[in-house]
Amino acid sequence: MKTIGYVIPCFPTLSETFTGVEMRAMIALGHHVVPFSFIKGQHFQRADIPLMKQCCYPSALPYYSLRHITHSLRSLPFIYQQREFGRLALIRQGLQLALWAHRYQCRHLHAHFAWHSAAIAIVAAKILNIPVSFVGHGADIYAGPQDLQAKLSHCQFCCAVTKAMHDHLQSLTKTTVYYLPCGIEEQNYPTLNNDWSPSKRFFIYW
Repeated sequence: MKTIGYVIPCFPTLSETFTGVEMRAMIALGHHVVPFSFIKGQHFQRADIPLMKQCCYPSALPYYSLRHITHSLRSLPFIYQQREFGRLALIRQGLQLALWAHRYQCRHLHAHFAWHSAAIAIVAAKILNIPVSFVGHGADIYAGPQDLQAKLSHCQFCCAVTKAMHDHLQSLTKTTVYYLPCGIEEQNYPTLNNDWSPSKRFFIYW
């Protein structure tokens, strides 16, 4: 099994349970997971605490990293296609992420959301010459896509959380798009009592 670097805009986040669920599922499959996040969340699920303690944040890395500067040339075709992200900032953060991923011997980078997290992951992966992928969640695909075509063209595969999103993304690219709906951890939910039946009564709390 391989070491996978998860690139997440903000982790942990109380409402984004899918990131923790996915990482724990990959760990259960035998992979080593290393989270990387640009912002440390203030509110979170208790189940995310172990991953939060493992998470690497930019403050733990040098602001400028020149270790892989010569290999950054591999990322220039992608960087030149960017319109929504400053190119110098993208190179800097890509080198920063590459340093971290190299330190933990990541063999694959996987980003959540098709915004700056995916862009930085793609640059870092090209610097290290390892595969990269990302998953779209909704607003990043429909409401405010950022250089989506370029990201699709420069990743090994993409994931969509709905069938409609899968069909939409696949129509934009020849890159493989997988339909991967967000899951839940069954052990965290009690078994439904067979005697339960829906009621027409509603309760309003003020």
